Amino acid sequence: FSEKQEAVRWWQGIREKCRQKAGRGALFLDTKRNTILNKTGSEKITAYLMSEAERKGMYVTMKENATKLSVSLSGMFSGIYKALRTREQAIRMLILISLLLCGSIVDLEILSLTGQLLSVISDNTTADNQSFYGNVLCQTVLECSTRFEHIRAMLIGFVFMVILEQIMVLGNYYLENLSLQGITGNLRTQSLEKALSLHKGYHDSHTTAEVASVMGRADSMTYLVTFTIPSAV
Repeated sequence: FSEKQEAVRWWQGIREKCRQKAGRGALFLDTKRNTILNKTGSEKITAYLMSEAERKGMYVTMKENATKLSVSLSGMFSGIYKALRTREQAIRMLILISLLLCGSIVDLEILSLTGQLLSVISDNTTADNQSFYGNVLCQTVLECSTRFEHIRAMLIGFVFMVILEQIMVLGNYYLENLSLQGITGNLRTQSLEKALSLHKGYHDSHTTAEVASVMGRADSMTYLVTFTIPSAV
C-alpha cells in the first residue's frame, strides 16, 4: 500500500478474519521504516511470516543488524587485527614504530648538539671536545689539532644528524602512505562486502549516507593503525 490509512483499513478486515478461526495469523509491516506495526493470531504463524519477510528482504531484525555494523571496543581491536592480519602490513607497522622511535632519539641528540655548539662558539673557555660525535670524527676521519677543527667536527656531526632525521621523516611518510593505501583498500572492501550481505530491508530502511558511513569508519581505523598507535608507542 502507498497510503497508511488504506493499509490500516485492510489490516482491520484481516484481523477480524483471523479472530473468526483458529490457526490463522497476520503480520502488519512498515517496510520503509523496518518496523512491525501489529500482529495477530497464532504466534507460530506470525513467527513464520516474520521469517518469510526476512527471507524476501522486506524486514530485518535490527538487533542482528546492529551487531554487524556496531562500533565498540572489541570491534576496534577486531578491526585492528583485520587491518594487520597480513604479514606485510604488520612488518610495515613495526618499521613505522621503529622509525618514529629512532627519529625521537635523533631529535634529542640534535637538541643536545645545538646546545653544545652554542656554548663552544659563544664562550672561548668552554671545552671544545665535549661532543661525542665531534670526538668520533676527530678520532676516525678528521685531524683535530686546533679549537677551530674541533668546532668544525661538531658542525659536521650536527649536519649529519639533521640529514639523518630528515631521511627518517621521509621514510616514515613513505611507509605511512603505503600502509594507508593497502589498509584502507582492504577495510573498505570488507565493509562493502558486509553491506552487500545485508538484507534488502536494511537498505530500504536506511539512507545511502548511513550505509556509506561504514567507509568513514574504515578511514578512521586506518588512521588509528598507521598514525595514532605508532605515535603513541
